[in-house]
Amino acid sequence: MEFSEHIKTANVEDAVLRQPLHPPSRGTLCVTGHHLLFSDREEGGCGQVLLLLRNIDATDKRISASSGTITIKCKDLRVLQLDIPGMEQCLNIAHSIETLSSLDRVPEMYPFFYRPSDLSLQDPWGLSSPEKHYSQMEELHDRWRLSNVNRGYSVCTTYPPAVIVPKDINDDMLLKVAKFRQGGRFPVLCYYHRKNGMVIMRSSQPLTGANRKRCGEDELLLQVVIDGSDKGYIIDTRSSQQAQQARITGGGFESKSCYGRWKRLHRQMERGKALQESLIKLVEACGDESHNVDRWLSKLENSKWLSHVQTALSTAGLLAECVERDGHSVLVHGSEGTDSTLLISTLAQLIMDPCCRTLEGFLALLEREWVQAGHPFQQRCAHSAYSHARLQQESPLFLLLLDCVWQLWRQFPLALGFSEALLLRLATEAYVSDYGTFLCNSDQERCSLQVKEKTHCLFRALLRPKEREHYSNPLYEHTELAIWPSVHPQSLQLWRGPFVYADVLDYKNLRELIVNNRITWLIHYSALLSAVGEANVALARKINITGLHNVLDLALENCLRLFVPSTVGAFGPSSPRDPAPDLCIQRPRTIYGVSKVHGELMGEYLHHKYGLDFRCLRYPGVISVNSSPGGGTTDYAVQIFHDALSTGHHECYLRPDTRLPMMHISDCHRATVEFMQTPESQLSLRTYNIGAMSFTPAEVAQEIRKHLPNLKVTYNPDSVRQTIGITSAMIAL
Repeated sequence: MEFSEHIKTANVEDAVLRQPLHPPSRGTLCVTGHHLLFSDREEGGCGQVLLLLRNIDATDKRISASSGTITIKCKDLRVLQLDIPGMEQCLNIAHSIETLSSLDRVPEMYPFFYRPSDLSLQDPWGLSSPEKHYSQMEELHDRWRLSNVNRGYSVCTTYPPAVIVPKDINDDMLLKVAKFRQGGRFPVLCYYHRKNGMVIMRSSQPLTGANRKRCGEDELLLQVVIDGSDKGYIIDTRSSQQAQQARITGGGFESKSCYGRWKRLHRQMERGKALQESLIKLVEACGDESHNVDRWLSKLENSKWLSHVQTALSTAGLLAECVERDGHSVLVHGSEGTDSTLLISTLAQLIMDPCCRTLEGFLALLEREWVQAGHPFQQRCAHSAYSHARLQQESPLFLLLLDCVWQLWRQFPLALGFSEALLLRLATEAYVSDYGTFLCNSDQERCSLQVKEKTHCLFRALLRPKEREHYSNPLYEHTELAIWPSVHPQSLQLWRGPFVYADVLDYKNLRELIVNNRITWLIHYSALLSAVGEANVALARKINITGLHNVLDLALENCLRLFVPSTVGAFGPSSPRDPAPDLCIQRPRTIYGVSKVHGELMGEYLHHKYGLDFRCLRYPGVISVNSSPGGGTTDYAVQIFHDALSTGHHECYLRPDTRLPMMHISDCHRATVEFMQTPESQLSLRTYNIGAMSFTPAEVAQEIRKHLPNLKVTYNPDSVRQTIGITSAMIAL
């Protein structure tokens, strides 16, 4: 069937696109066989939105007599809203989106039509293969061999044609072992430890059944693996009870009586429906707009997502410890061996092997352990967190892997050669992609549908020079040491999004980041604060003013919306007070305050002259338990708590009666987001005051002593900070 048969209305004029943190845009909406294209046609409009229809997870529509609204929820967790004039046009567009986004015939998907100018279908596909992997590990050739027993996928449909197996086990024996393992997934080597010669193997569960069937060839294979060692470990990603129950349906586990030198360790890992529901609850928690901290923490805990992250990392750590520290070989499996088995084997290799921690090594690891090893991407990633469809085989195992890798990346920022941006890119590509890498459920399916001949390889594309630069970690330092993750609850964090280190004075690099990442909002916080600025006026002038002008120029050049915070330090001794109005005399006496007044005036000028959407809030001192003092006059309000707990003594650089305006960071975040979301038409000014509370060092000390009575506070006023404090104390917002 032609795509055009599903498109009754291809173009709609005067459609309105609404996105979070963006003003509504009016323009032309187009529907094609694979994309939804919105083109902003308003004067001063800033471009297009191109959305692959396969990215759409769910749609909701509301229809009235003269118009309609379609809410689009994407697999990459974006939410878009389209206001479409005309009831019939809206219904036609909604029908096309629903139909085209749900087409599941692989040859009709966009990777088969994607033809970038800098890639060729004649380019090599992939980065690794069992043959290449085997040839790179000459040390194991004495005891291991490359078998082609699965040529034509005749033994196991989810394995590649070639696999690495013990040299003493011939192909006839492998055929018998395959019949004894679920789905034919007999034990194969996936990792060889170069220093101690131990290995990691993976498989599916043995089919012992209720009658406790045995397979001599399977027992011999595992015996051969640990020849010369006193024992080996089997890590079963099911609980002991689940493994026992599996015998009822024909599955089972390796009993001690038949596999005497193998010790079985059970580590239950959720998969399937439970994991998918966990993701749904996590996304629901992240979308909660109540701003209630207790409600947010409760929803986060109920999602159990971080518990799954903790379990995966701790199980992978156990696997790595068995091989790296104890010096024993390990077999990993659950039931099918295509989900949690691949998750922990991948993480364990990242922990132990520095070759897997480079950009190319990591992509090759994913190709080897997920794409070639038979993870059913098409089934597991059919829907994300928004779908209304009944859950079938969806499960975010690959997303869980990337979250675990991010935890490693955060705990060891120098040890991994790739950036967070790569993990985010992979998270999206697994659900919807221009490339064929994650299509289908196995290597056999990709072969039968000629995916490797008719689509491009994502991993190859990510290693092109421009992409390599973007996805490499500039802080990377090679280390041969294993990286052991901490899995304590306080060590794990919710994966929040992409950050890139950049120099605000490097205009060219900033411009590349904005263009390459399609930035639409600039939020400019770079500045030297009051006390640090007074100690180095030249540097403060460069960062606070020259850096600001770089950002202003980029915002104008790229039609960006710009938020730049100011400060109560922008006022001066002659400013009115109790309270200070938004518009008043400003004569600050610090380079920090002067630079902020300069920013306020430049932003307002560029708004009136060129229409720049410039927004600014004058913050009081922003304090947080999670942020170290940064050189501001209000630093004492954070440091005093740390000192009270660590030494019981705090020396304050202000007089005890110096009252300063303060704001907790959660209130600051909420106020800033709400201000940024406010329609521009509702703003009468470009800069506003914002306030929360005021207190003195003596008042803080008094409150702390209610909990820590022995706190000692001495006062040694610093002339610079005290002068700044006196000026700020005059302003009560």
